[in-house]
Amino acid sequence: MGQIFRSMDWEKIIEKAEVLDEIPERIGWEIISYNQISFPDSQASQELKDCQDEELLRVAYNQGVFLLLVSSDHMSALRRTLMKPTVLSCAPWTCARVVLESCSTGIWLLDTRIDSKERITRSFNLRWGEQRQQINFCRNDQKQGAESSFSSQETDDVIKKCENNIENLKEKAEELGIGFKKGKGFGSGLSWISDRIAFRFTGENSKKHTKKNTYALLSAVAHGNQWAVASLGMETIQQKEDFIGGVFRLNPDNAKLLIENTVEWFACTSWTCFSLFGWDLKKLQSVLEDGYDKYGFNKESRFWR
Repeated sequence: MGQIFRSMDWEKIIEKAEVLDEIPERIGWEIISYNQISFPDSQASQELKDCQDEELLRVAYNQGVFLLLVSSDHMSALRRTLMKPTVLSCAPWTCARVVLESCSTGIWLLDTRIDSKERITRSFNLRWGEQRQQINFCRNDQKQGAESSFSSQETDDVIKKCENNIENLKEKAEELGIGFKKGKGFGSGLSWISDRIAFRFTGENSKKHTKKNTYALLSAVAHGNQWAVASLGMETIQQKEDFIGGVFRLNPDNAKLLIENTVEWFACTSWTCFSLFGWDLKKLQSVLEDGYDKYGFNKESRFWR
């Protein structure tokens, strides 16, 4: 169900939502122009010179940049949920959640405050987590028997491949002096997504990008929790004593908040990426200033100043 487009407030929201495509597109073209090559004297170039395994470090870089692409895709999806003739009420929160997850993990990987060994360790943990997810998926699929999506041989092959990948990660980690603990991962272990969000967006070195409970709230809407949906995306109606119905209506103020937050999360991740690779921060700042001015973002949100 969607919200019928009537309010003049929504006219302004629709215009403001254009920034969800405009800023990621302009930054995306800048990133493409650099071909993911770090500039001389940048932190990334120095790391590549000093690290024990250049290939592993490049994998970490690629993972971080890839997450920028994921977040930009969902920003575009967020814009579409706010378009005429209907405005969706629950889907925008889910799109924003993916942007927050992707950006926080991207910053976690591209963080300029860590060295190459820690960056590779974080990359290992993400790769290890993904391999375990594949193994668990295949084993659960096998339990379905005749209803399985794949043949027994296919799932066995995937499980074996994932297990080999994990063993290769362990061997490479040992060569680099990176410890591994069963069930926890490499180094200090695989952090939860909520920890990565708190690390970047609510830590001592960050500004007011998001509150600690933002992710919990976005997740609650994505999971269809009634209290969250009712408070953020719909108006409840007590139809009967034992039945509560509702009409989906997204508040324009909430839509404005989602637009500004997702742009800010993306901008922060882009800034970290450009800083690590030594790309032109002045050009990035110009893109951000243009977008923030055009769509009326307040001065306090301009973290680069």
